[in-house]
Amino acid sequence: TECIVTIQNISESPIEMLTVSLATKSDVQGTVNRMLTWSQENIQSQLPLLPKHQLCFSLCINGDSDFLIPVEQPARSPMSQSSRRRSESVDQKDKTMDAVLSLQYSGGEGLKAGYKRQCSLALNLDILPSIYITQWDVHHIDSSTECRLCLDLLNISSHQIDVTFDTDKKIILEPQQMRRLVFVFKFYRPMFSFVWICMNVPRLDPEQISSSIAQIDHVPLHYRNKVLPDRYSEILANYVDIRWSMPAAKSCGKVGIEYIKWKPDQLFLLLTPNVRWEVQLNKKVFLSTSKFKFNVGEVVDVEVLLENTTGQDKGNSSLSIEASQSIDNGDLSMDDSSVSVIGCSALFIPQISANSVVRHSCSFIFFSPGWYFITIVCRQLNTCKVNEVHAQSGPRTAAASSRLNSDWKCTVPVKFEIGR
Repeated sequence: TECIVTIQNISESPIEMLTVSLATKSDVQGTVNRMLTWSQENIQSQLPLLPKHQLCFSLCINGDSDFLIPVEQPARSPMSQSSRRRSESVDQKDKTMDAVLSLQYSGGEGLKAGYKRQCSLALNLDILPSIYITQWDVHHIDSSTECRLCLDLLNISSHQIDVTFDTDKKIILEPQQMRRLVFVFKFYRPMFSFVWICMNVPRLDPEQISSSIAQIDHVPLHYRNKVLPDRYSEILANYVDIRWSMPAAKSCGKVGIEYIKWKPDQLFLLLTPNVRWEVQLNKKVFLSTSKFKFNVGEVVDVEVLLENTTGQDKGNSSLSIEASQSIDNGDLSMDDSSVSVIGCSALFIPQISANSVVRHSCSFIFFSPGWYFITIVCRQLNTCKVNEVHAQSGPRTAAASSRLNSDWKCTVPVKFEIGR
């Protein structure tokens, strides 16, 4: 929205100096500055303002929001459910912002003497939300060279909203309807850094991924004014372009993701070193879309290829392959009576040089039917534990070792079924 502010000089002296500023509460200053903008250069170009003359400038008013559903509202959009559905009614809660537009002006002898005059205009702005982001998640795709970002959008308005994203994709959101948007990013790996394509991202080691930095309470209590945008979401926002338009209300805008907060496991996928994994089950490459089924008592050969594409050497490491069974509540359990290991499930590696490839394999025999997972991790060890790990073998080697904070984990879930 654009409004025209008109200033008339009713004095007998010219106005040679005119500045415009916003005054508001300190906790909402940043929000108001994004909502109200004007061109100081345009104002200066019209000075001096002669007596009985007028000066006009445009005051642009933009709605501002973090687009996150308030915590008191039900999200109703778990990532496992359908991406096309109507949500139960969610109340609209508008945001009211108060600000004072201040004008300082002077001219003639008063300006020479250092005097100024001031007039103010009180502004009250009501912002009605259009779209909420109710849920978000991030996944690696197969080779760990791509990252998939999923966003659930809810139309909170009473009008149809047209959404354009990813350059040329379009969807329609009816009132109270929810849809999922999926964005795919590609990684690349220059020497000694880990970056999103075309943009540097600060490296975050796993030790830094804690509840104190990656806030688990990622949904705000209200439309936040004091909380700063998330630094990683700000970078992602450069590549997530979501535009909405509401033809019935003749309004449009852009959905921002700068305030999304990531859970520790999501940050782990986003920011851990990008190494290349390849897993084969009985000589067949495993992909995230693969469906493998074996029989009780059948030998399952697991071969792992790890390529260090980080550009840095990694020393004193243990590459482990561990099998676990999925139980009814979704947890994983390790029962020695259900599985037997053939060979050594953990491999001690004195050094993994940059751009080198490490291979390791072992076999499993499963004695109980059900769903099983293979967890593959390359852990860096404390120096005092190196000899101990080197001497041990068996499925618990890596779990018994002391690890540092530069672990590499295969993010593609290796899952298969054991039938009778």
